[in-house]
Amino acid sequence: MLLLIPVNNALNYLNENLNTNQIKEFIKPYNENEMKAHTVLRFQRKEFAEYINSPKVQEFHNYPELAA
Repeated sequence: MLLLIPVNNALNYLNENLNTNQIKEFIKPYNENEMKAHTVLRFQRKEFAEYINSPKVQEFHNYPELAA
């Protein structure tokens, strides 16, 4: 399951000295007001493979076939 951690806590989460209870503190619902959702490029397709490790995979991509 995906675990979303606020940027300001990312380095704390990676601390090797955390005990189980400290790690469990990170496992809580993420604030839905801080999230956004949109369609993205199908970068795993061969023709878009060059974008796999680039910011392009986060950009909005319009799929006309999904229009209602």
